[in-house]
Amino acid sequence: NYEDYEAVIDCLDSALRIEPNDSGALYNKGRALSQVSWFEFDEEGKRKVNEEALECFDKAIKIDPDNARANFAKSLVLKDLGRLEESIKCMDDALKIEPDNVMFLDFKGNTLVEIGKLTESFNCFEKITQIDPNNARAWYNKGTSCIAVGRAEEGATCLEKTMEIDSTVLKKAHFPKH
Repeated sequence: NYEDYEAVIDCLDSALRIEPNDSGALYNKGRALSQVSWFEFDEEGKRKVNEEALECFDKAIKIDPDNARANFAKSLVLKDLGRLEESIKCMDDALKIEPDNVMFLDFKGNTLVEIGKLTESFNCFEKITQIDPNNARAWYNKGTSCIAVGRAEEGATCLEKTMEIDSTVLKKAHFPKH
């Protein structure tokens, strides 16, 4: 709830007054600010994006360049701002630190799909299926990526694998427009 996030932000502000270079506190403040934005909308009804969160992530990364979570969180905010190429670059930075992080790979793959980089997105989903061969969502994403780039037979095989692992994934799926 909104008030809980505001209280967390107040606590983190107090901590940062004492230790302004605490990358963990900066990261957590950025996350809280990002969450607060889920409750805020502009006059057109679009969710607002809190740019102060982006500043917190930038500071946290400057202090601790190996903070993969801060790079990931920054990537999320950049995506919300419509800055998809920058978002992918931040995700690449996070993946340099944690190259086998399935959540990071999935986010990057789906963002690449949004900008039409289907071959690159396939590579992300392929890697996830290698890391976690029972990840039905990754098999689904890999399959739809294959189909989108004209590899229908391979795509069908991936979708069959999806069904073997968890048939509900296809029921929940939304099919992006390419």
